Amino acid sequence: WGAVWGDETLDRKTRSMLNVVMLAALNRMHEWELHFRGAIVNGVSRDELKAIL
Repeated sequence: WGAVWGDETLDRKTRSMLNVVMLAALNRMHEWELHFRGAIVNGVSRDELKAIL
């Protein structure tokens, strides 16, 4: 976990968007809810979330 989130190649916003989409595709709704809120904290707008979902 730390190695993935500590890697600076992708910013936190991009990484959050990838997690939200991945968890939705895997139907992991409990984890998705947590990462959805985290994505907002990491700067993902509601419009961006609508676009990726």
